[in-house]
Amino acid sequence: SKEKIALRRAIAMSRSIDQEIKLVRNSDAERLHFPVPPGVVGYDPQYRSSTPYSVKAANLLLDRYHYKKDASGWRTQPNGKPLVV
Repeated sequence: SKEKIALRRAIAMSRSIDQEIKLVRNSDAERLHFPVPPGVVGYDPQYRSSTPYSVKAANLLLDRYHYKKDASGWRTQPNGKPLVV
């Protein structure tokens, strides 16, 4: 459904790969912009993801598809049930 696509896109937009590399991976990782790593047939060094990092845009997308915040500030599904990921 369009709502589920919006949810997946918002999750992707709100995730900072650079912060994950720094904090979770202790800066011991290389950022890949393409699912095929360097040195493998099909790798394209010019490719950049079309999904930008933007928490603000992710929240706007969730609002647009009716993922509202409850009284505690947690998002709910469009049908009002708790959102569990």
